[in-house]
Amino acid sequence: MRQRPECDQFNNRVEIAREGLDAAIRFGDGQWPGLEAHQIMDAPMTPFCAPDLGLRVPSDLHRHTLLRSYRADEWPAWFAQAGESCPSLTGPILDSSIGLADLASERFGIALLPAPMFERHVRTGRLTRPFAATVTLGSYWLTVPKERRMTSASRTLLDWMRDVHRQPRAPE
Repeated sequence: MRQRPECDQFNNRVEIAREGLDAAIRFGDGQWPGLEAHQIMDAPMTPFCAPDLGLRVPSDLHRHTLLRSYRADEWPAWFAQAGESCPSLTGPILDSSIGLADLASERFGIALLPAPMFERHVRTGRLTRPFAATVTLGSYWLTVPKERRMTSASRTLLDWMRDVHRQPRAPE
């Protein structure tokens, strides 16, 4: 997967050294100039919405507002994976998965979100995942400047994030 320049004009642009950071978590293909990238987790994306919207097949999404991130290819890619045509995308654009999840849970639309990050929302009944189809357009990565390399603290953080992702979650 190739990182598109238009994605970097939003929140995915992090200048670690200039901002005084040791590391940053980024979404993409792991290929950023001057950065060493360590994969944290895959991010298969799928629609999430408030429970009881009556969604049965992907074409049902055509009658709802589709909430969007700044990555314009997500919904078209998901619809292609689900074998359905993508409707005209006119819903609001947010730069936060959590913001998208909040709007979806309040019935403002359907959000396409990374499934592993919102399992708890499904378990607690805040959101539902109406379809099994997923599309993977990137992963989450811990990035550090190549000239700095990983510190023991960064390595500990990476190991912890990977362990949390792998562990089965207890019901809440």
